[in-house]
Amino acid sequence: MFWEYCAPRLRSMICDAQTYSKHPSFIGTEQFLIAVAIRKDADLSKLFAKYEITAEKIKKTLVDDQEIQECVNPMPKLGAPPLFTLKAKAVLHGALDTAKQAKCTYIDIPHILFAVIAEVHCQAYKILAKMLGEKIFSFIIDICALVNSLPKKWPADLKK
Repeated sequence: MFWEYCAPRLRSMICDAQTYSKHPSFIGTEQFLIAVAIRKDADLSKLFAKYEITAEKIKKTLVDDQEIQECVNPMPKLGAPPLFTLKAKAVLHGALDTAKQAKCTYIDIPHILFAVIAEVHCQAYKILAKMLGEKIFSFIIDICALVNSLPKKWPADLKK
């Protein structure tokens, strides 16, 4: 049910996140953050450039794979779809809730970033907080503005 609401660039970002994981069978919130930093989407690139957030800085700030170590599931079989860490699942559900509250018909990357901010115990939030220090508050405001600037319907739906 979740995937049918994902914007194409969000689906692509999640696929990218898997390639940045040290454990490709699991995706954590830190991989979400790296995947967003590497993307060339105008709105996200401008925001990350404003705060000097890069994939390299995220990787340097990454302390450990705590989220992945918290997974109690055995490693999936080779070729099986990746599993999300518990915190990554919480972020995905939070993104869906954020999109619903914003009355959007789809979920996009800004919804994921908003959900990361709400999930303060996830690795991605800890990385952002460590990288940005007190600037985290203005980053949060900018993410909220980005979420609010999204069209309520996915552009393909507007033609219907």
